[in-house]
Amino acid sequence: MIELCIKYTKLKIFEVRFMLKNRKISVLFEDCIIEYNDLWFFSKQMNGLFRMNINNGKVEYISSIPGFSFQTERLVVKIIKLNEKIFCIPFKCEHLWIYNIEFNTWESIEIINENEKNKIGYFFQAILYNDCIYMIPTFCDYIVSFRLETYEVHKNFFVDEQLNEKRKNNNDCYFRTDYAIKNNILYLVSCCDCRVMLLDLRTENIMWKNLNGIDYTLSGIVYDGEKFWIAPRNSGEIFTWDGDKVIEKIYSPKLDNCYFAGITNYNGQIAVIGQSECGNIIFDKQHPDGYVKYENYLAYKVLNDNRDLVKVKHNSEIEVYIDFEKKWEGKCCVEVCKLVEHIPCSSIEKESNIFTLDMFLKSLMNKRSYNK
Repeated sequence: MIELCIKYTKLKIFEVRFMLKNRKISVLFEDCIIEYNDLWFFSKQMNGLFRMNINNGKVEYISSIPGFSFQTERLVVKIIKLNEKIFCIPFKCEHLWIYNIEFNTWESIEIINENEKNKIGYFFQAILYNDCIYMIPTFCDYIVSFRLETYEVHKNFFVDEQLNEKRKNNNDCYFRTDYAIKNNILYLVSCCDCRVMLLDLRTENIMWKNLNGIDYTLSGIVYDGEKFWIAPRNSGEIFTWDGDKVIEKIYSPKLDNCYFAGITNYNGQIAVIGQSECGNIIFDKQHPDGYVKYENYLAYKVLNDNRDLVKVKHNSEIEVYIDFEKKWEGKCCVEVCKLVEHIPCSSIEKESNIFTLDMFLKSLMNKRSYNK
């Protein structure tokens, strides 16, 4: 009887190994970095920093932020790489986490204190400018400047009475991800009203500009070298702005319940990032009356001085363009057998679409040295 139980156990272990050997799971991400042939990103569905080779699409798990379950979602939605360090901007965590690639170590800097915690999220965007990282908030009412030399954290509060009241009424975030920089001035548009916020990156002074003739909330701004392009948040026109008074309305979507997440400029085209049935609206700047509507994307990231582009679909299919040429297209997936080798059992809380029972068994077998 004992011998039969041993044989049965070995058979089940073999079956689990066989199931996991060729199995892959999709990985989604909302931001990324391209450097040489590597695409770095932090997963949306799990606590994991990953790297993908854009020549062959191979995805490699790198590390997880300490102290959080592997299954924690949206800890980070923005990353910045500087030399051998990756700065993971907090969305669901309260610290700025810094990963050292050379030494495979983590360090953290507190950004959100106990009195400022919320359950929604903190920062969608961050900008590296000179010796400082500026963190752009979603639901907290200040912009953080983080000095890279001293690790000093400064909070620049920006909410006035008008914005605070409208924020309560429409229950939206303050800002999305898309911004513009011109002459050392950072431009952000409000998701709560119809104004533009200007942050002087030399002095960190803040001022607001009203957009006369606009009466709807906004989702993003981009500068094409001549003028600003601005996208609505929901219903409203896509329009251009000269930075002062002149506004030219370009296009009004003819769909109800539109939802826009921002606007980008890549290879001579302006892309308004639409969600649900709105889709992306792509403008050729030479022919703004014509447009092409694509399906919506989870992320549409323009990188490296506007020369590279990464499109991320909700089904984990991605397209990577380097120097305006398509470099790679396919699903972003990681091999389960490689992933579970690095995940401690203590980091697994429950079975999910990402971490299934067979993966948990594989982790147990690794822990007990059954993986030979």
